[in-house]
Amino acid sequence: MAERSSKIATGCGIGCGVVAIIIIVVGVLVYNYVKDTVQNVEQIEEISKTLTEKFGREEDFVPVFEQPKFEERLNLFLNLRDTLNVRSTKFYENFSELVDTISGEKKDKNFWESIGLINTGISVVPEMIKYYSNRNTLLLDYGMSLGEYYFYYIVSYFSYLKKSPGDGPPIKIFEDDHAQQDGVTLDLEVKDEKAEDVIAMRNFDLAQKVNYLFKNFLNNYIQSSADSEFSQLVKSEYELLNQERTRIPWEEGLPETLVSIMEEVKEKIESTYVAVINPIELNSIKQKLHK
Repeated sequence: MAERSSKIATGCGIGCGVVAIIIIVVGVLVYNYVKDTVQNVEQIEEISKTLTEKFGREEDFVPVFEQPKFEERLNLFLNLRDTLNVRSTKFYENFSELVDTISGEKKDKNFWESIGLINTGISVVPEMIKYYSNRNTLLLDYGMSLGEYYFYYIVSYFSYLKKSPGDGPPIKIFEDDHAQQDGVTLDLEVKDEKAEDVIAMRNFDLAQKVNYLFKNFLNNYIQSSADSEFSQLVKSEYELLNQERTRIPWEEGLPETLVSIMEEVKEKIESTYVAVINPIELNSIKQKLHK
């Protein structure tokens, strides 16, 4: 009996010790990440307020298609993206690793690898919030509004490179909630849907956001610009976007005057696109649905 009790105690000591280590490690990690997250969220709110006060709402942006302004601002956007990508390397790597694990591409981890995965999982949300913080800080530094940033993001990656708004990991990332929410809600999970179905559904949702925002941009341009040959092209595209709320701006091809500019920096446009965080970029677009 004493021998049996000793074995039970020994087993419990080893098992409970492992559990205790996990709890302590996770507790320390959570505390540190929560503290940093709160600070970054407060910073995002402060910077977002400053951006709005300085430039207006994102849908208030008035695009400039005329030269040399369009080319100058496009290059500024690409330089900003370059800097943002360098600062976000760790986030991209951790998020990609987490996605691979959740989607089943990485299995059979040992104890310490599992602890590392817990660390990665806990760190992703704070790193995502830090990504938004870095992006908005760079916008202030570069003198660019969030609306202008999205304008060149859409024109460069979707209209020119023909990327899909639904491009990204083959798993659901955010909650399926069309209501406008404040804050950041990450909901990584894999259901029974096939990867292509998940991406198709995400494309349907995010294409509406892209369409909504770009309609505002083009309408702002129409209201503020004199009648010209190019303004007629803008009006035609504006009408098409209104007819189909999942239409991508100039999905048949950009006007030739813009294509020639994009061709000169094609390599840089391609190098600054990061598919894995594309949904995270677009999810932050504020949209009034069915408008």
